[in-house]
Amino acid sequence: MKSPGNIVILCIALLLIPAFVAWMHRQVKLGKPALIPNNLWKTPEFTTICISVFFVWATFNGLEQLTSIYFQYLQGISPLGTSLRFLPAPISGVLSNIVVGLVVHKWRADYIVFTGNILILAPPLLMALTKPQMPYWAMEFPAMLLNPTGADSLFVVSNLLITSLFPEKTHGLAGGVFQTVSQIGKSMGLAFTAVLANTVAARHGDKNSHQAMLEGYRSAFWFCFALNTVTFVVCIFGLRKIGKVGLKRE
Repeated sequence: MKSPGNIVILCIALLLIPAFVAWMHRQVKLGKPALIPNNLWKTPEFTTICISVFFVWATFNGLEQLTSIYFQYLQGISPLGTSLRFLPAPISGVLSNIVVGLVVHKWRADYIVFTGNILILAPPLLMALTKPQMPYWAMEFPAMLLNPTGADSLFVVSNLLITSLFPEKTHGLAGGVFQTVSQIGKSMGLAFTAVLANTVAARHGDKNSHQAMLEGYRSAFWFCFALNTVTFVVCIFGLRKIGKVGLKRE
């Protein structure tokens, strides 16, 4: 991570962000096609859901990766046993999508998102507090069960919100940007949690030792909890006035 090549690539990547924004501004000013017009971000609700999905998908995938390694390396569970312990996640994910789809036109969308955000505070907190010798049903099962709820509820509400925020000709662009941000968040979450876990483990002597790995994973779980807390705060301020979405238009 500290090698000159990595540092140079990171600096170039960071510099390309404002360069891209400036280029989009130039394209719009000259009346030329812009890949992602800057005025897209002038809609507060859209900016909010993009920030939220970035953090939610970062923690969702980072937590899954860390938990998989936690099961196998710290608890000595086989890959098959680890897979079985992840079964509550897809089940609750499917149920979350069904439930949100059925009630989204009846309940305020901000309440749905807030509820999902509260629920996803639990998984990283439970994994940060659990111990390898504790039974699966005490901490790890509810963590696996609740982990997908926030991401799935946010996705359903966000896609419906996009259709109400923008004209029909912009739906594809806004939806594409939203999906791209979620995938970037996924990649960044996997990278940051892995780097954090390895860095903390290395500070506790042999990073491959049981105790050092445990400390590293706990730090990464707390990091995920902090990101979910930030997401909750962002949604409170950015989505508090969205009301109901998914209503049939005459």
